[in-house]
Amino acid sequence: MDFEFSAFQEEMRDTVRRYLSEQAPLAYVRSVLPLPSTPKDTAWKGLSSLGATGLLVPEGQGGSGLTMVDMGVVLEEAGRALYPGPLLSSAVGTVTLLAELGATDLMDGLASGDVVGTVALLEPGNRYRWHQPTTVATSAGVLTGQKVAVADAAAADVLLVVASAPGRPPGAGGDVAVYAVDRDARGLDVVPTPTVDGTRKTATVTLSETPGRRLGAGDATPAVAATVDRLIIGAVVDGVGAAGRALEMAVEYAKVREQFGRPIGSFQA
Repeated sequence: MDFEFSAFQEEMRDTVRRYLSEQAPLAYVRSVLPLPSTPKDTAWKGLSSLGATGLLVPEGQGGSGLTMVDMGVVLEEAGRALYPGPLLSSAVGTVTLLAELGATDLMDGLASGDVVGTVALLEPGNRYRWHQPTTVATSAGVLTGQKVAVADAAAADVLLVVASAPGRPPGAGGDVAVYAVDRDARGLDVVPTPTVDGTRKTATVTLSETPGRRLGAGDATPAVAATVDRLIIGAVVDGVGAAGRALEMAVEYAKVREQFGRPIGSFQA
């Protein structure tokens, strides 16, 4: 069994690392920390032109049709650069959920980066019981409820909202539905939430009789579960990238920082 990255993956790693170091250095990261969302600026458009936003989108729908391993290479480099854009929420979470549900009409925009999406999953007081949503929907697709810690919601053009299927009591579980809600939909309120990590933009989303379009048919629980798995994996890989770069910086510093007339690294056993 071969655990090495392919030549293509290594080349992609080098390309993304070089691009982010030039277009999204730490000065850029610091500049967007106070903002409610990371703008669709040169850095985001450049990543899109490199194909990063369309890696998981099928070839016939404007993407590359690659695997989560390939996306993991990009996410690790994004973490290494502390890139604050909606790569995980849009190019992984939204794309995966749409693919699992068999919904294709948004894929072209997501692949090109022109459309930013996110998944509205967690609810106040419900912790990680996403499979028992208290957000409800009518048979006409009108949604009422609240979602918290929604990643990149302020930057999203479309939100995929997880709700109880029509006719199901709130929090009952067993039949979950997903609705596409446009950012400018009636009754949709997005309030940015301050977080310890300013590179991770989150918001509280309130839906007050907000119209949405149901995606797929039947119980969406397996589709959402697969999406959650990928989002968790992506977050871990992002953290690995950040930790790796932090270690490199610490080693570099230990080689040049002197105390008692010699580099502090020389004191290590």
